[in-house]
Amino acid sequence: MVHRKSDCNLAISLALMIAGNAIVTMPAEAKAKGAKNDATVNGGSQSLGNAALDKTSLDLINLGKWKELAVHLKERLAKGKFGKDMRGRVERSYVEAWLAFAYMYNAQKNECVALLAQVEQRRPAIADVKTYEDAILYANGKAVEALADISLNKTDIAEAIVRSIPGDIKNQLPAGVRQPDPADEALYNFVVAAVYGKKGQPRKAIDYSLAAYKADPRFAWAMRTVGYLRLRWLKDSTGAESALTQALTVEPRLTEARDMLVDVKLLRNDFDGAIALSPEPFKLASIYMQQWRLNEARAQLDKAIALDGNQAKYYRSRATVYKLQQNLPAAIADQMRAVDLSQDKAFELTELANLNLMAGHPDKAIDNFKAALAIKPNNAPAREKLFNLLFEEKRFDDLAVEYRAQIAANPNIAELHMGLGAILMQLNQDKDAIAEFETAAALSPMDPQPSRQLGAFYLSRKNYAMAAKAYTAALNVMPTSVKDLVALGYCYAQNDDYSNAEAAFVTALALQQLAPSNNPDEPSRLDIMRSLGYLLYDEGRYADSTTQFQNLVTVFKDSGITDEDYLHLLKARLLRDLAERDAQMLMDTYNRLSDDRREALRYSLIETYLEAEKPEFAARLLAQAADDADPKDPMYPLYFLSRLKLQRLENKLEIAKHEAQAADDAVLDNLIATAGKQDQILASRLYVERARRSLEADRPDEARTAAEAAIKSYDKNFVAHLIAAQAEARSKDYQKAQKHVEAALAINPHFAQAYLIQGEIYLEAGKKSEAVEAFKKACEVYPASIEAHQSLLGAFKSAGMLKEAQLEQEQIARMKARKT
Repeated sequence: MVHRKSDCNLAISLALMIAGNAIVTMPAEAKAKGAKNDATVNGGSQSLGNAALDKTSLDLINLGKWKELAVHLKERLAKGKFGKDMRGRVERSYVEAWLAFAYMYNAQKNECVALLAQVEQRRPAIADVKTYEDAILYANGKAVEALADISLNKTDIAEAIVRSIPGDIKNQLPAGVRQPDPADEALYNFVVAAVYGKKGQPRKAIDYSLAAYKADPRFAWAMRTVGYLRLRWLKDSTGAESALTQALTVEPRLTEARDMLVDVKLLRNDFDGAIALSPEPFKLASIYMQQWRLNEARAQLDKAIALDGNQAKYYRSRATVYKLQQNLPAAIADQMRAVDLSQDKAFELTELANLNLMAGHPDKAIDNFKAALAIKPNNAPAREKLFNLLFEEKRFDDLAVEYRAQIAANPNIAELHMGLGAILMQLNQDKDAIAEFETAAALSPMDPQPSRQLGAFYLSRKNYAMAAKAYTAALNVMPTSVKDLVALGYCYAQNDDYSNAEAAFVTALALQQLAPSNNPDEPSRLDIMRSLGYLLYDEGRYADSTTQFQNLVTVFKDSGITDEDYLHLLKARLLRDLAERDAQMLMDTYNRLSDDRREALRYSLIETYLEAEKPEFAARLLAQAADDADPKDPMYPLYFLSRLKLQRLENKLEIAKHEAQAADDAVLDNLIATAGKQDQILASRLYVERARRSLEADRPDEARTAAEAAIKSYDKNFVAHLIAAQAEARSKDYQKAQKHVEAALAINPHFAQAYLIQGEIYLEAGKKSEAVEAFKKACEVYPASIEAHQSLLGAFKSAGMLKEAQLEQEQIARMKARKT
């Protein structure tokens, strides 16, 4: 052996390598020392540690066969063919250290710990280290200890161990004794690389892997490690390519390095370079598929299958090629073969189901998905696709069965209970659907989604009170949820709970202003402002609704405003001001809409014109309403009511005379009987019309009975309370009449007509001052109502308030002038 200074410095240099600034500078030192040792590099390093790495061991390491390496080294130790002298003991310690490395790499922590126990029996104590060989035995033993700690995920302890070696040996070896040098040892550099690799410090791990390779240029796996770290951790494809190319130069059979190098070339779109590196047909096929060279890919897969026809992935890949070539029968045949051969049949069955779907075989796809789930019940992608497919096929009974099967296997998954609840809704099994939603909410108390779905369920059943409770529960989980607040506001609005509805919409707007969301599921600010505008309109707060829509069209004039928004603005403004110009502008805007939107909005526009006492416009729209002539149409009852209101308005304005006709009464009675079985709110509205007609015919008892039926059908019908109040007043029962007015105002305190009727009742009861206050309130709520001001004028005169009457007379004159 050629004597070299580096042979005597192994342990001390190892210590220096992992202590202080030397950690960073060591790789450069290693390169320098490697340059000095070029004479030994070409024939393999002649350091004692590298020489202990026999050819078989080196081949197994370089091929990445760490399990086989562990077996080989264990057998080598068992045979015990090491000299009895110190050199034999040192060689054995190197073999033990590499065996510990193999155990660590294979995650065989128990074996690694057991090996450490054996090594510690022979490892000299630091106090006994007197010679170069003692230092190597001590350092190798500490290396095994560090590897054992790495296998136990004690990386900080492992690092501390290798850091402790330099000081221990430096302080112990007598002056002038040769010291080991890690620059010549692949083992020690690679142990340190392993420490830093496990600690997630790739740059340091790369530095020491390079030092290991410099120490023994036969060590191809060290360059493979450099390539791996550069590619996977540092995303340095250029550096990875250089390292992997060097690894393959040393060991051309290193398949893992070859595969990574192919990946690097594919990242750079160097398909020719990747193909040149890939002699294996399956890998070549994968590359051709990336290039969309489907015929060449199929040819390589044919070769792969001819060489080994028992690989599921070959058939699956060829099925993909056939699918891309639109040859679905061949793709399905290959995928069926993959199912037969695969260990993961659930995955292959899912792929087969997708192919059957593409081929237009939904029933076969359903069977495939079911089979996949029978093997792997927690296969979420297969489950989702099966459920979607059954839903699309409207096989709700089958879907319920599948959901129940999944719930039996996974009883604590809230999403499954929610899904089953949705399906039971489709099957009209309401009681069971509610139970599933409630179970989902109990399983996932911090998730608002189950309560949302329960709210949506109640909304679909028009049970707005229960829907509001469900959305309130969702808000208890997520108080800042804008969409839940808007849904809650909608529920309140549908239930005529105006104040709570307004509070919900206003809060939603405030939250959205504080924290704008780009989530497409969230209602937009424009949508919320619209909802608030509609609510104010429905309350009869026409001035506030006008202001809301005016703000809306101003803020969003360049982003989302439609003719319908202008339509609603004009509706509110017409009822606020009762101006003729607004009536015409409203009709012009309506006529600009598409046919389907005009049909959808016609009824609401008719009601607006009737409320504004514009019979000519209402009559024009009623003439266009085909629904008015077809009793089978769902809109027929509403248009019928509008026609009766129009007749009453024309009579009031003396445009035409109309007396109650028996034919209309018969139609009304028939509609009430039908609606009472299907729609209680519609029935209530029809009863109100029956009560109003009876009142006009001076039949207060009949009017009272019909009004009470309207209230029973829908207790939020404040108009029914007002008709009942008028009926009671006709019978001189002013106390009952006032109670009905108060009930109406409790539901909607912004309805001017309620104050007018209240004032009339006070006048009839002789309470003139109370009547004045009621009529004042009507004028306050609806300033544009000439009827309200005329009622107030009459009350002033009745109360002898002549000065106030004169001022009111002048006010009415100005209003009439503006109106014309």
